[in-house]
Amino acid sequence: MWEKISALIRSTNRSYRIKGWTSLRTAWAEKHWVPTAEQLEQLNRWRSEEEDDGVWRLAVDVLLGLLPATAFAPSAAPQAQKPRRRRAYLADWLWDPFRRSAIAAGVSDPGLRRDADALIVLARCLSHEKYKRTEFLQFPSADPQWSKILCQKRLAGICLVGRLGLFGEEAVSRLSMPDARFSFLIHQRPKDTVPGQLHRDYYCLRENLGDGTPRYYRTKDEHGTRTDFGLVQRYVVFDGIGHVVVVVCAGGSSLGTYGAVQWAADRLFLPTHPYSKPIPTPPHLGPNSRLEALLDVRADLGHSPWPLSHLELRSLYVDQFIWSTDLRQWRSDAPKQITLVLKNGDPDRPLRVLFNGKKVTATPAGQAFHLLVRLCQVAAESPTGVVDVARLAEDEWIWSGKRIDETTARRNLSLLKFRHLHDALSLGDEVRLHAHVVIRPNE
Repeated sequence: MWEKISALIRSTNRSYRIKGWTSLRTAWAEKHWVPTAEQLEQLNRWRSEEEDDGVWRLAVDVLLGLLPATAFAPSAAPQAQKPRRRRAYLADWLWDPFRRSAIAAGVSDPGLRRDADALIVLARCLSHEKYKRTEFLQFPSADPQWSKILCQKRLAGICLVGRLGLFGEEAVSRLSMPDARFSFLIHQRPKDTVPGQLHRDYYCLRENLGDGTPRYYRTKDEHGTRTDFGLVQRYVVFDGIGHVVVVVCAGGSSLGTYGAVQWAADRLFLPTHPYSKPIPTPPHLGPNSRLEALLDVRADLGHSPWPLSHLELRSLYVDQFIWSTDLRQWRSDAPKQITLVLKNGDPDRPLRVLFNGKKVTATPAGQAFHLLVRLCQVAAESPTGVVDVARLAEDEWIWSGKRIDETTARRNLSLLKFRHLHDALSLGDEVRLHAHVVIRPNE
């Protein structure tokens, strides 16, 4: 099976290469043939070397739709990674799809200079020298004609400057990010919006905190200064023909959009500190990974282009990882659900702990593991997740037959927060676990 498929994919004949990728999909789906790790590595390398757009898109569809994500991971394909060292940084990974056939789009209406400055910044990033096949387009908001664009052009990437609602209902329905952490409260500008005023719901971003609680970021004007929020998202959708990477740079108002593009197309390429390097890629990054970044943007009113007085990265998520601006490194996302598996239901005999269904790497007999287990058990007894630190300090099971003072207990909780729990644990006047705790016996 492998010899036949590999010979077709390596052929100089385009039709044979198409047949090879199609045969791979059929072999996987109908005959349950599973390539080895080495074969997956080789397939990914052939995909990266494919020069024909149509065949490359077919290869991406086959690997994205049918093969494990590890086939794309840089760690699983070191030979394919060597000629693509630029992917060591997040900025290069973000814009890499635009080296192939792609579009960067904005909205242009008669009499309105909408996001023109943001498009200029983006054009400097996606220069013709490096991104020869990226085409810049401007759509009328009344009729963007997305069906025509998506059917006629076989695209590897789409960059939209401005919220999806500006590009019409079809863009919202076909190109939206599924299960996004950040989204606009409403897509379309209400008809009752007063010119020159900021509509409370239209100029508003919403964050889904994962527990059903929303957090809102509203654009506001105070003392001659506008405070806005920019959003950068990168994800993969199926456009009816194949998979395509979508990058959205948008904001509550044009200031937020301008700030989002400035960060994604300029600041992201710069070192995070005078003696450091740009933001690196997190572990296990692949072409179908998802990125969401929230920016805090401020500028004086009454100027064009916006004279940015403040542009700060507020939060950055890639898959399950969060970028720590203080530590300048990636850390795992805070768990939303923690599952304790106990032997025969005995609270003092934990077998394993799962974060969002994945096993936590920790020594079951270790002090940190015992503290994590007891913390979850105590938090589960409270309807609000509040934990009595004194109770933990006096628990001899945690501290190997000893008792400790509350200050030392808090110090250990701080280490637990830093290493495992992150934002799921609050250490203020009250200690509170925000994750939902599930306790069950082993099966």
